[in-house]
Amino acid sequence: MTREAEVDARASELLGQVLRETTTNILRHAQATHVQITLTGSGITIVNDGATDTTPPELRGLAALRQRVAGDGGELTVEQQQGRFRTAATFPAVRADAERSDGR
Repeated sequence: MTREAEVDARASELLGQVLRETTTNILRHAQATHVQITLTGSGITIVNDGATDTTPPELRGLAALRQRVAGDGGELTVEQQQGRFRTAATFPAVRADAERSDGR
């Protein structure tokens, strides 16, 4: 796990839900031997190996979270390629607001 920055309080709850749902999916659907979680000021990325080359299973929990994340101005992306599965939730507007308040 890599923690690059503190998470904005507005996004924290949704990012926790994304982490919980993704780890549940890893335990149920993957044969993962490695999981990398990266937390930044604007989001979270979870990458695991052990994804099958077949079509990914229907991930209803992530589909519902995609709508919730979008409703808060963020984006949830899910990708599968070369035996890896990547889930990322980002809130670009939150990061831009934090940078403005820091004077960057």
